[in-house]
Amino acid sequence: MLNRFFVAATLALLVGCQATSSPEATKQTWDRGYMHALHVAGNKFCGYYLDHEYTQVCMKNFSAEARKRGRKFPVVVFLHGCLRFDGEYAAWLADLGYITFSPDSFQREGRSPHCATGVSKDLIHLMRQSEITYAREQLRKLDWVDQSRVFLVGKSEGGRAVADHTGAGFKAKVILAYDCKKGLASGSEPVLNLVGKLDWEWGNGLCRVSGRPNSFAFYVPERGHTFLEDEFASEKIKMFLGQFK
Repeated sequence: MLNRFFVAATLALLVGCQATSSPEATKQTWDRGYMHALHVAGNKFCGYYLDHEYTQVCMKNFSAEARKRGRKFPVVVFLHGCLRFDGEYAAWLADLGYITFSPDSFQREGRSPHCATGVSKDLIHLMRQSEITYAREQLRKLDWVDQSRVFLVGKSEGGRAVADHTGAGFKAKVILAYDCKKGLASGSEPVLNLVGKLDWEWGNGLCRVSGRPNSFAFYVPERGHTFLEDEFASEKIKMFLGQFK
């Protein structure tokens, strides 16, 4: 009886995940995701849904500015954690000087927070990989994006997705609040890993980045799972991404 119940529950979960992992659902994570930018091309602030009219105005201004100055803009793709959309992290990255695109995985129909491990967690992780792939495809269509300087950043569950991604199409990766417990995908792209020293879940380890060029892993002192706007973390991210300017 117990086995029959487990199989039925697993099948129900698989059906539900298939429904939310369709190509249209992946597209929705981008369209209803956000772009954050500060003081770029005459725009004091851009922080709206990607399919919002004002966001389209911002991007037209970015395109005109790129043509005017003869140089395109580097951008960041940010992946949020398992519990909610961490928009404040995207705004933080924008404050560090980067136009940031943030797919929202919770825009998938039926998608709910799922921070536990198990079958459903692995299926959700596959969804996150599809969000990375789709985001990169969309950025290739923008004439103002410097395609040689697109960075992938993720926090917690998003950090795992970044760690497991092959890195294809991205200049470098930043993994926040995740210790690569499931491993770090092979590749030559530089990696920065930051984990709060007091993180109850990941504070006992760092990603193994030895042997990768220009790669670093640090504990963020006196911080837990969240270290938003921390001075130490901000400086490490600025220095790491700044080497590619």
